[in-house]
Amino acid sequence: MELVSGTYHDGHVDLGQPVDWPDGTAVAVARTPVAAAEAGWPRDPEGIGRLLREWEAIEPLLFTPVEQADFAATRKAMGRAATDKLDRLVGDP
Repeated sequence: MELVSGTYHDGHVDLGQPVDWPDGTAVAVARTPVAAAEAGWPRDPEGIGRLLREWEAIEPLLFTPVEQADFAATRKAMGRAATDKLDRLVGDP
């Protein structure tokens, strides 16, 4: 199952991104409350500071030149729509 998020407007769901599904594809829509997305995140200064320190301790992902070339070839093969979606998710390398 492919998961795509969107927003409900004026009686319709806007997926906010192109999908490669044939017309008539059955979909299931479930409402995601905002609170569910925020559950478990610290809200106090100490918890936020702890979370920031944990994030800063993560070592960056570094690619070798061979891995960079492979990634670039994969992106090219994916096509423009998928590449645009990837850029929004992880940024342009």
